[in-house]
Amino acid sequence: MTKYGITQEDAKEAGVPDYWQKVFMNSKFFIPNEKDEEVLKHLKDVTLTLTEDKLDFTINFYFETNPFFEHTHLYKTYLYDTTTYEPIKATSSTVNWNEGKNPSIKTKTKKIKSKKINP
Repeated sequence: MTKYGITQEDAKEAGVPDYWQKVFMNSKFFIPNEKDEEVLKHLKDVTLTLTEDKLDFTINFYFETNPFFEHTHLYKTYLYDTTTYEPIKATSSTVNWNEGKNPSIKTKTKKIKSKKINP
């Protein structure tokens, strides 16, 4: 039986191939584009770390070595006000994209026309 392009044999042998990519690509809350899909192919694990008060938390993203950036661990931390339970601050790791690999930057190529001189 195949569901979402995954056979039972694939799931037994090595887990679900590209599991986290599929999670994000099918999420209602995260709307990735084609370029994001390429980066997400390298996402291997996502974990959640709670603080002792269980109000603040950090989402950890673990990547395999990839052509987009050198990092293997990226994070996003959310801090909440303990009286209002409203978010007050979010911090994250900085992604140092490899040259020409940032999916949020659109590269344009410009055609250069040759000028013909009439004799």
